[in-house]
Amino acid sequence: SFKVLTQLFFIVSLPHFIASSQVQYSVLEETKKGFLVGNVAEDLGLDSKQLIDRKLQIVSQNKCYFNISLGNGNLYVIERIDREELCGIKEICLLNLEILAENPVNVFHIKIEILDINDNFPSFSKAIFNIAIIENALPGTHFSLGKAHDPDLGINSVQSYTLTQNKHFKLGEKISQEGIKYPELLLDYALDREKHSMYDLILTASDGGDPVKIGTALIKIIIQDVNDNYPVFNQNIYRVSLNENLPVGYSVICLNATDKDEGSNAEITYSFSDKSAMDIFSLNSESGDITISGTLDFEVVQHYEIIAEAEDGSGLVTHCTIVVEVLDVNDNAPEILVKSLFTPISEDTLPGTLIALINVNDKDSGKNGDVTCKILEQLPFKLLPSTNSYYKLVTSSTLDREMFAAYNITVQAQDEGSPPLSSSNTIHLYISDVNDNPPRFDETDVIVYITEHNTPGISIHSVQASDPDKNENSQIMYSIVNKNYDNIPIASYISINSATGALYAQRSFDYEQMQDFQFQVMAKDGGSPSLSSNLTVRVCVIDTNDNAPKILYPPSDLEGTTLVELIPLYSEKDYLITKVIAVDADSGHNAWLSYHLSTNPDSSLLTIGQHTGEIKLARNLLDTDSLRQRIVVIVKDNGIPCLSASVTFTLAVAENFQHVFPEVVKQPNISEFSSNVTFYLVTAIASISVLFILTVGITIIAKCREASVPTALGTTNRQKVVILVKDNGVPSLSTTVSLNMVVAESIQQVLPEVFKQPNPSNSPSKTTFSLVVATTLIALLFIVTVIVTIITKCRKSNTPTGFVPVSRTWYPQLSLKCPSQFSDGSLPFPFSYDVCVTLDSRQNEMAYMKPIQNVPTDNLIDTDDSATGKGPTQENFASVPTTNGLLPGANYHLTEMKARNHYSGPAQDIVLPGAKNEMLPPPEMPVPIKKNGAAPWNLSLAVVAPTSTMVGPALNTTHYWEFYSCGAHTHHTSLGVL
Repeated sequence: SFKVLTQLFFIVSLPHFIASSQVQYSVLEETKKGFLVGNVAEDLGLDSKQLIDRKLQIVSQNKCYFNISLGNGNLYVIERIDREELCGIKEICLLNLEILAENPVNVFHIKIEILDINDNFPSFSKAIFNIAIIENALPGTHFSLGKAHDPDLGINSVQSYTLTQNKHFKLGEKISQEGIKYPELLLDYALDREKHSMYDLILTASDGGDPVKIGTALIKIIIQDVNDNYPVFNQNIYRVSLNENLPVGYSVICLNATDKDEGSNAEITYSFSDKSAMDIFSLNSESGDITISGTLDFEVVQHYEIIAEAEDGSGLVTHCTIVVEVLDVNDNAPEILVKSLFTPISEDTLPGTLIALINVNDKDSGKNGDVTCKILEQLPFKLLPSTNSYYKLVTSSTLDREMFAAYNITVQAQDEGSPPLSSSNTIHLYISDVNDNPPRFDETDVIVYITEHNTPGISIHSVQASDPDKNENSQIMYSIVNKNYDNIPIASYISINSATGALYAQRSFDYEQMQDFQFQVMAKDGGSPSLSSNLTVRVCVIDTNDNAPKILYPPSDLEGTTLVELIPLYSEKDYLITKVIAVDADSGHNAWLSYHLSTNPDSSLLTIGQHTGEIKLARNLLDTDSLRQRIVVIVKDNGIPCLSASVTFTLAVAENFQHVFPEVVKQPNISEFSSNVTFYLVTAIASISVLFILTVGITIIAKCREASVPTALGTTNRQKVVILVKDNGVPSLSTTVSLNMVVAESIQQVLPEVFKQPNPSNSPSKTTFSLVVATTLIALLFIVTVIVTIITKCRKSNTPTGFVPVSRTWYPQLSLKCPSQFSDGSLPFPFSYDVCVTLDSRQNEMAYMKPIQNVPTDNLIDTDDSATGKGPTQENFASVPTTNGLLPGANYHLTEMKARNHYSGPAQDIVLPGAKNEMLPPPEMPVPIKKNGAAPWNLSLAVVAPTSTMVGPALNTTHYWEFYSCGAHTHHTSLGVL
């Protein structure tokens, strides 16, 4: 016994490695809990220090019997093991364990053989065997007995039978083709019913265990009268094959036994000798029909061997064997087990990353057990075959949590049976977020409008951005990127709420100082690393009517005096007296100006253009009209509330406009003349005039001495002079003119008396004295005329009456960056230019003359082109030389032509050089002008240079020219460039 135990202990403790590198152990059934089976880590070649990290665990269905210690890798028994319950009658009982190790993932297969111990007693199917033996039975007759059943195997199963000693019977054995021993009762000595009619014998079955276990049954032998025929089966062994899916009640086979006896001795009863078959099959005792009463399962039992007996009415029994082969059918769908699942996974996981380890099993055999596995939907995952029946679920492409935050992956397994069976399992996989999306603004470019003079701190706009990421990756903070705008901290203009994106004005804005500014807002998420995006915000200031109109002409700096405008006598209706020019620093409707006469003594005489500011005669002048009128012109804008400015005029009616014009308007300082030509001309004329006056003076003195007649103009302050003018033609023609000379400190004091005709006084009687005086007056008149003409031209060259250079500070710098708020199509500011210079002329044609000077760029109405992003206009024009005030190489066309006072004729009568793609500078060529009458007239022209050949910003340049008659010549003046 000690030797046997030593061998068993050696068998249990020794691991076996098979060809497939699997480990096999042997364990006795009924081993106590905690029994050490073996060291799995050592036998598998695993480092015992890494068992915890690799999470070594049993994942098979038999894990309830064993456990692995992660501390040392030992495999222990944790539950009672009953070999007969696990394997039944199988000779070899193996438990397959699957051990899973992670990091990396490995599956190890271990086989544990459950060794049988003698833990069951032999037992008979019947406790009492009733045997009837006829008394004439011959010695050596065999009587079959039911075999004893012992669940143990091998030596622990039934090994021998013994019978109570007697002289009539002894025990024999019968061995079947399968090697099974069946006990038989042998008649050893002839019976004598008259001596003994009954025998009770004890049949003992013994196994080979240590200690030996036995089972007993009582054999009751009844001696009967002669019945010498036993039932006989038509075949000793019945073989049948059954599909495992046959239903209950299905007829398997029908046993047939016959008995040659008659009467009750021939009545046969069928029964099973082996009670284990009764769980699956049932036998009709009368008909011998065997039917299915249980469930056949090929995966559990593939083979049945059943002992049936036929007993006649006298108790004679015979036996037969029924062998049942169970055939496999495709009655088991594949089983899908998820052994390991890694969820959630990051959305930036690379293709080929392991998601889950899947085991697929089919209990069927052959093709019925061959399984294919696939994913039903079109998902970014795929299955890769692994060892044995394992599959790896891996990613096949990149993932995007913003599109799919979770996946339901349905895995289907299908066998190759006919018809095929399938099963599916759904794996729920969640995707974790990474910061892979920057914030996105709801708008591309934002334009914010704010009315000037706003309250500091008000909210003007709110920017919003969204981030499709999750949690802190989607938390957005707002900030302003720009630090400065035009070298001024942007924080002094605007601020932003970092959490909401609300924008606040930090100051009160003034449209006239700043029309717009821009900055960038950055939206930044809270990821690591963080992502951001920018948005350009442009703030446009909306103008309000906070500036009153500014009157440019007539100027207001007259040192307290009232401006006097002179009207020639006999002026006709629509005669242009003067023009009021005003501007408004506001824009749009706020800068629309209207002109009104506030004080007008004679409303029927004067009219004013509401939008042009032109003051004209409403009718012809009459002799009854007052020679002096004081009027007030009010200029109003179109804002709400309306703002206005006013200017006061004194209108005076004079007989001859040319003679009084130099005294009405304050003369500019001759020393301010900037032209060298003008200076030389004045010097030459002054020298000639001085010499001429000296000559005339000496002549007069000489004549006076000769005549010895003192001559003087008298003490009166009014003199009448008659001037004779003769030409040098043949014959000579002449004309005379009478002049009333008034001596006064100011022309305003005597203006009403200018046209009063004084009574004739005493005239010199001598012709010589008259001629001398006339010559002197002619010389003086010539000098005065030349000086007045020069001063007038210098004034026109420096400060033209109809074109007043305006400082850029009077106009806001209109920005082209902000869309116009004037939906009615109005211009941002009004411009109106006109010139009224009226001189007598009897010439019917005029010629282009070279302008006196080039108008400097500083005199432009607005030279700032910052809105185009190319810098101010002045800088660009500085590099382009001008010729006669015009740009060289440009094409010019006539855009405006105005003529007043008796001018008539279509526009084509004006021939403008360059109008037909001729190159500038234009030559001095005459232009025919048709006009009616000899009254003074003037002509205003506007010439536009298109942008096709210009350098710099894309702007049209307008040149304004003024033509007017002066004596025998036609003059022109360049009024400026716009």
